[in-house]
Amino acid sequence: MSCLPWKAKSRAGFALVTVLFTLAILTVLLAVASERTMTRLQETSLDRQIALMGHTNRDALHLSIIDLINDQSPGFEGMLYQDVGGLIDLNTASPALLQRLFADITETTADRDDALRAYRTWRRQGRRLIRVDDLPRISGLPWSVITRLHQTATVHSGRTGISPDVAPLPVLEIVTGETGTQDQLAERVDPAFVSPPSNVNYLIYRDRNLIGGVNALRVGQPRILFIQ
Repeated sequence: MSCLPWKAKSRAGFALVTVLFTLAILTVLLAVASERTMTRLQETSLDRQIALMGHTNRDALHLSIIDLINDQSPGFEGMLYQDVGGLIDLNTASPALLQRLFADITETTADRDDALRAYRTWRRQGRRLIRVDDLPRISGLPWSVITRLHQTATVHSGRTGISPDVAPLPVLEIVTGETGTQDQLAERVDPAFVSPPSNVNYLIYRDRNLIGGVNALRVGQPRILFIQ
């Protein structure tokens, strides 16, 4: 009879441990569920932001087509229209011009040669880039070069060279290997690197960020080439 109180205490202690253990499990499960819920909410919010940005960019590109066809100034503040004929085409540029572009976006000669070799090997298989953004994956270049490539390269001109009259300053600096004003460098471009402008295909920038490309063909069906 004297052992009953001890057994009762033992059972009470076991019950308390069980309750505390159950509460600990529930707390962990609640924390995991809360984290998953927050992750889903963040993903949903990000998806909505991306979708909204896509709709905004699409509207801006449609407006850009109208502006270009009618020779009007950009309809949105901070917009810039760049004729692709002034950029270096990664699919069709001359080997010498590609070498200068790769030298601009790499840190060392070895980096340039390795990236060029990888890209040329890929191209010899009859492949072509669909987007400028694919170049780092194919050549082994760091993804950090994308911003520079958006300023200097394209896959929509089909030219072996560039049109100095519509080329932005960064491209003229790459092609000439010199610094100066846009007008000064345009006059110094080697004739071997000169090609006509496109006059139909344009990259569209908003606040200096590439948002897409358009075809503003006067005769036929104008269209969006891509949305960034």
